[in-house]
Amino acid sequence: MTTAFNRSTTMILTAVPAECEQLKQELNNNEQLQCGHLQLTGGYINEQHYLIGHCGLGKSSAAAAVATIVNTMTISRLIMIGCAGAYPESGLKIGDIAVATEEILTDEGVQTCSTFLDLHQLNFALVNHGEEKYYHRFPCDKRWLDQYQHLFNQYAMSHKLQCKLGPFATLSTCSGTSTYGKQIYQRSKALVENMEGAAAAQICAQYHIPFTEIRAISNMVENRNMANWDLAGAMQRAQHCLLHLLQHEETTPCKH
Repeated sequence: MTTAFNRSTTMILTAVPAECEQLKQELNNNEQLQCGHLQLTGGYINEQHYLIGHCGLGKSSAAAAVATIVNTMTISRLIMIGCAGAYPESGLKIGDIAVATEEILTDEGVQTCSTFLDLHQLNFALVNHGEEKYYHRFPCDKRWLDQYQHLFNQYAMSHKLQCKLGPFATLSTCSGTSTYGKQIYQRSKALVENMEGAAAAQICAQYHIPFTEIRAISNMVENRNMANWDLAGAMQRAQHCLLHLLQHEETTPCKH
């Protein structure tokens, strides 16, 4: 098993193994690499090199994984994919695709008797780059989104589903009731919620790594009823969508 890696590459990260197994099967010339506590699979798609792995559930797992990766590997960008719950206000349905324009640490802050104070209101910047400060909102790679939005639209049209771009909310406690979901939506105006994205985006912002996030809708944010969910379908959909992008984006061939 390889333990050292110095080629510039794109990292594809998921929370759980089932969210990346399909992508791993599409890699050519693949190899197994150990990166700290993470086991990654490397290989080629469309003449470009990728590393693929899962970090585990939640913010802490995601932050630890990305920090380990960027301090061990030479990463040109990081793409996170997986499942998400969609807020009814987003207009998204189960099986649709959401692409993040920014990630929000939505439950980091202080709950007072009358309101919720986020990290910006508390003046706690998590990432400082001189005059540039990030509090609880972290940007996604706008240039990449602008360049390849037509591929998202193409994929959505060909599969008769929606693909929307907008903010994502990351929570430690996800919404299991419609009432709590409405509170989080009003706070964030996000399309969807998840448990890892903003933590990964924070570390990427700290290290100037372009960050992209794509999630398929597994459930609606409502009173929790897993009989209405489609986790397996959403996991497959997110990978299939990303694979479409990787196979069709303009590339500069890597030297094998």
